[in-house]
Amino acid sequence: MVDPKEYQRRLQNIIQQAKGGNTDAQYALAVITSRQNIENSLGWMQKAIDGGHAGAVYTLGAWHIQGTLIDQDFDKGRALLGKASAMNFDDADMMLAALNANGVGVTRDWQAGLAIVIKKAREGSARALCQLAFLCFMKSDAGEVGETLLQAAAERFDMLALFAYAKRVLDKKDTGPEAEKAKMFMAVAAQRGKHPGALIFPGVEGFSVPEVLPEPTFEPADLDWALIESYFPTPPLPENLSSNMLRESPHIEVFPGFFTFEETDYLIGMSVRHLNPSQVVDPITGKFIQDEYRSSSDMRFWPTLQDLVVYSILERISVASGEPIKNQEMLGILKYEPGQEYKPHGDFLTPDFSGKNPEVERSGQRKKTFLVNLNEEFTGGETEFVNIGLKTRGKKGDGLMFINVTEANEPNTLTIHAGRPIIEGIKWLSTMWIREKEYKSHD
Repeated sequence: MVDPKEYQRRLQNIIQQAKGGNTDAQYALAVITSRQNIENSLGWMQKAIDGGHAGAVYTLGAWHIQGTLIDQDFDKGRALLGKASAMNFDDADMMLAALNANGVGVTRDWQAGLAIVIKKAREGSARALCQLAFLCFMKSDAGEVGETLLQAAAERFDMLALFAYAKRVLDKKDTGPEAEKAKMFMAVAAQRGKHPGALIFPGVEGFSVPEVLPEPTFEPADLDWALIESYFPTPPLPENLSSNMLRESPHIEVFPGFFTFEETDYLIGMSVRHLNPSQVVDPITGKFIQDEYRSSSDMRFWPTLQDLVVYSILERISVASGEPIKNQEMLGILKYEPGQEYKPHGDFLTPDFSGKNPEVERSGQRKKTFLVNLNEEFTGGETEFVNIGLKTRGKKGDGLMFINVTEANEPNTLTIHAGRPIIEGIKWLSTMWIREKEYKSHD
């Protein structure tokens, strides 16, 4: 934690640089002040944009798409992202690809999104190469190509690819040049990327990072891009989805191995930079607040944070749940540390004191919940349905779905559940709430 005096010293330094015309400082100040004074923030953001700062162009576009800090305007957002793309800002292309694939602000077009990712991958984008690798891992006949793509992404130091590639190599217990390279990749993922999996990987404290990182040895031009494109006419889905019924009433269903281990690690790595203390809804004001009732940290995959891998996972949840993807809220990632818990609660939405609930009126009742375990290196942390005496704890990658309402679409109190306290280790969990109508985050 930064000392308050040191923070103020750094802030004053950024302000002075921003006033002096430094676009990096102007952009930094815009981001720092965005939650306290959006008008002041937008002023600094515009100065950075006028000075040609691609990150500022991209960020303002993302704000318009998301619509939380400023008014939602898809046309303005996409135009700014296009401008940032023309300035060779890689993240803008990745966001445009995801927006096309999931249909945010435009007609849903998976192929248009895929075309952007393939184009960027052919140009050597580490992020694009990594996405394509994980899409390949979702296909039974594309694993070998996925391995090659993953290595190419790791050699370009994509943090998610670094961990995934290094783990694959080191888990084989082989020795030699490839293993030594994998150790270096794991060290970079831990020290620079702070990937939770890399930080706890056995022996990582003994791995070292060279002063000068090596150049990639594999060039994307060597790949059969027509073959890669042919793998994905649509988002990849598992060939078989099996489930076991735990309870008929209330409906509680388990999906063994719903995510692969690679996918669980991918989601954890994607979430780390965006985690914040979890919140609950205040029953009096209807606003989100922090409360000891729920002591985890979490994040949500807003459309601006999604990519084609996340979108494919959303499609899988849609198939398993039998509900259209448009009814899904944002995929969430939860992190529980020792002592943290979520006390007994229902995921269904209840009316306020006036007998109404704007959320229900906007998007319908929160009909189903779909949870997936992202790891299992912890004790405690069971999910307990307190009114029916059912306690469950799945393995890494296992899914758990339950229906929160009765056949009459009334809240089913038998689904009240708790995330019990963590005794040791850290618990990672993905969560999806599914509405009875198309989900709208705001009017």
